[in-house]
Amino acid sequence: MSTKSREYLFGTTVRVLAERARDARKDADILACQAWNARMLGSEALLSPPPPSGRPSMPATAIWR
Repeated sequence: MSTKSREYLFGTTVRVLAERARDARKDADILACQAWNARMLGSEALLSPPPPSGRPSMPATAIWR
């Protein structure tokens, strides 16, 4: 008595579904990047420079040591 293997019965289906999942992850990554870029371009608070603090962030003497 011979039966067909699970690979024969479901192999193509598994491969097709895996490919569709890979494509969906790629599309989701692209959409996430587009959303991030839109948020960054729409936020004016992040684009303005920080207020001056009155002193340099790195002392000039630290460079020459």
